[in-house]
Amino acid sequence: MAKAERNIILIMRSLFLCFFLLLLIANHAFCQDKVKIVGDIGLYGDFYKMNSTGDSNFQPRRPGTLMRLLFNPTISYKDFSIPFSIMLSPQQTNVVTPIGDPNNFLQFIQNPLNNFGIAPKYKWVQVLLGTQTPHYSDLTIGNIPVFGAGIDLSPGKFRFSFFTGISQRAIEADTARKIAGSYKRTFYSAKIGYGKEDSSHIYLIAAKIQDDTNSIVSRPVDIMPQSGVVGSLDYRLNIGKQYYIKGEVAGSAFTRDTRAQEWDVLAALPKALFVTQESTRLDDAANLTIGKTGKVFGIKLVGSYVGDGFVPVGYPFMQTDKLEVTIEPKLNLFKNKLNISGSIGQRINNLSGTRGSTAFQTIGFANISAQVTDNLSISGNYSNYGFRNTILNDTFRVEMVTMSFGISPTYTISGTKLIHSFSLSYNQDQFRDYNVVSGALNNNDSRTALASYILAFTNNPLTLNLMVSNFENNTNLGNLTMNSINLGAGYGFLKKKLTATLAETVTQSGLSENTPSLQVMTLVGLRYKMLKTLSFNVSGSINNFSYGSEKPGANFSEDLLRTSIIYKF
Repeated sequence: MAKAERNIILIMRSLFLCFFLLLLIANHAFCQDKVKIVGDIGLYGDFYKMNSTGDSNFQPRRPGTLMRLLFNPTISYKDFSIPFSIMLSPQQTNVVTPIGDPNNFLQFIQNPLNNFGIAPKYKWVQVLLGTQTPHYSDLTIGNIPVFGAGIDLSPGKFRFSFFTGISQRAIEADTARKIAGSYKRTFYSAKIGYGKEDSSHIYLIAAKIQDDTNSIVSRPVDIMPQSGVVGSLDYRLNIGKQYYIKGEVAGSAFTRDTRAQEWDVLAALPKALFVTQESTRLDDAANLTIGKTGKVFGIKLVGSYVGDGFVPVGYPFMQTDKLEVTIEPKLNLFKNKLNISGSIGQRINNLSGTRGSTAFQTIGFANISAQVTDNLSISGNYSNYGFRNTILNDTFRVEMVTMSFGISPTYTISGTKLIHSFSLSYNQDQFRDYNVVSGALNNNDSRTALASYILAFTNNPLTLNLMVSNFENNTNLGNLTMNSINLGAGYGFLKKKLTATLAETVTQSGLSENTPSLQVMTLVGLRYKMLKTLSFNVSGSINNFSYGSEKPGANFSEDLLRTSIIYKF
């Protein structure tokens, strides 16, 4: 272990002890006052080891050691509150980003493995600092963590938000370590409007990203610097107590390579805001929902359109070039003892026609759950997804249907001394490819059956459980079968302050023509509640896997130990 890494581990341990002592002092000092401190702090450690024989391609799936400090307190006094969100680790375990300088604190907390955020709030004013994930709407931003600063203002029904920071670190390319590299990406977002999010409202939203080509020395070969802006109008109108209309209309301008020549032909925005270039595309998107809510019956009609060139800068993996319409009813009967919900609709892909042919996909599902008696409950689900393109020629036609069905009954017997719980589950998935050339090769059927039994003693801290499962997958390559049995037990000592668990799982799996592989996994866990708010946890697993005739003589074993000490306040 490097000296810098050891120093950070010592710092984390010191921080944990300091935070823990400060919280104890604060709780004691303010117990008679109106200051409240709620949350938790935990120190976690994972230790992993792998041994293998018979195949040199086996590689460890985890780092040997991983230490983490999680600290999530909220300090409040009358109208003032300070929520913290802190997750720190001294290591860099992924291969996407370099280790960097561990002694550089700013670089350390910007590491994607870490998280450091604070959001002090007074009445309707909130300041956002550190790592935050702004969520404005479904077509602009919502799932990208950004390290920066911002503000949220909500006086009355007015809303104003602004946030800026770094959503992507600058990383030098390193072919020897298979690091592709990346440019520093600056992120800007703003929202202004009137009304509450879950009620009638109208918001104007804008966001921008900009890559800095000067942020790294070695320019990545396969990665282009990008820029983009997106703006939208997000609205909702409640009509009475049960009906509502909500939706969003958005437009984006996105440049795939900012090194391209400037192109005034597409200029639609002021240059101070966005510069259009030869690799810039302009497009739009929209969604609309018309719905009715109710305790017994509810229904909504949902439609969405996303253009081929539309890029929501806060959702990097959104599917584009599609039109989708669904209707989604739900029904609650007999005082919520019977619940039925579902959806049926169609999705059209490749609206632009740039990917060969337009494809149509039928989408639908239904869920039902029923409390038949006090002891018996049943739930079931069914889904059907179809896909076809517009080509009629058999050679190029693509048509596929996926069907899924499942049912799960549960029966419970409660006695004065014993509680028995029986559960069954059966799921079947069927995939059919009707392409006359390759369809038979792609057909796929799978079935999963599971049965479980739990025995609990009302006057004894002992719990026993047994689970048996079978999985079969029929493909053109053969029949894959997996059979598994799990036996577990839990017991509480010292008036349930100390809880011990033990489980053993044996799984046999393999293709029909091969000798099956065998997996034996042992799980052990201990949880000790030292104080009402302080607990220590340790769990370990031993996983032994021996291949069958697929890889004769090949096997591996994995040992994983997890420890944690958690204080809740």
